[in-house]
Amino acid sequence: LVAYECYLKARHHIWKMTQESLREALDLLARGLEIRPESAELHATRAVVNCQYLNSMTRGSVPYPELLEEAQAWASKALRLDPGSLMAHYSQGFVDLFSARPAGTMRHLIKAVELNPNDADALNVLGFVLVIAGHNLDKAREFLKRAAEVDPLNPLNSEVGPSYFAWFSGDFEGVLDFWKTWRNGEAPLHRFYTGYFHAANGDVNQGIELFDRIARDTPEHPAATAGRFLRHALSGEREEALATVTAELEEVAWWDEFTPVLMADGYALVGENDRAFHWVGRAIEMGMCDPEFLGEHEPFLRRLRGDPGFDSILEKACRMSSDLADEAENLWDS
Repeated sequence: LVAYECYLKARHHIWKMTQESLREALDLLARGLEIRPESAELHATRAVVNCQYLNSMTRGSVPYPELLEEAQAWASKALRLDPGSLMAHYSQGFVDLFSARPAGTMRHLIKAVELNPNDADALNVLGFVLVIAGHNLDKAREFLKRAAEVDPLNPLNSEVGPSYFAWFSGDFEGVLDFWKTWRNGEAPLHRFYTGYFHAANGDVNQGIELFDRIARDTPEHPAATAGRFLRHALSGEREEALATVTAELEEVAWWDEFTPVLMADGYALVGENDRAFHWVGRAIEMGMCDPEFLGEHEPFLRRLRGDPGFDSILEKACRMSSDLADEAENLWDS
């Protein structure tokens, strides 16, 4: 019972997405593993914590590639201990997401939901993965609705989940309406995305104000660096924007699914098309391949539209999106 309590509390802390909350989750899991060293759930949750360092741009003591390698080891052990564990498959889906293996992400998350149709985290993440792939949207709505029904007090389900459809259809005013609870989170990344959504909705000044606030309150956080990059890019300050891009920001962006799009936004805004193409390509590799979003709704890539290089990238997105749709359908049929 004590180990199980550690597991539940750790899962609660994971989605706060701050350095302190992730450290607390690690401490709880270490305590639980002392009691139950062969628990698939505890090993799997440890893998998810590692992935959340990448997902939240949160600094850890281990470089991002090593965090991902370690996460894979934890997830693999969880699957060996219990191949029928929801958390084992959920954690492997998370690891595949950040390892640019979107088909594996889909496969393991679908399996996790099959094993427990009432796990809100698995339902939410699977819904998100389907939305960013641009297919199976009816299924995505079904999963996200179910997540909100199962755990309505978690704003990740009641506010953020429904916002995915507004986000990827270009309705950024609608996104802000949904984020009215979640955006009050204390994590710098939450405030960064709120600034991004304001700017995408046409309120560039409000977006810049939030980026400046992150830089003032948490200047060393990668979200502050990303905010400075977009701030200067949105203001048309090309040299200043390029000067803010650090090796650390590029590393953070490389291991996330949406941050490559933000990097592409900044470069597109200052006319660095080749660099923008590079980052859009990385987003597609990570499964962020909805061709309609990238080609029509993403607000800061409009300068790339009509460029033959961008058309080639969108063709790649269409192929990836179609392949992932087929993968999901085959899994459900089987």
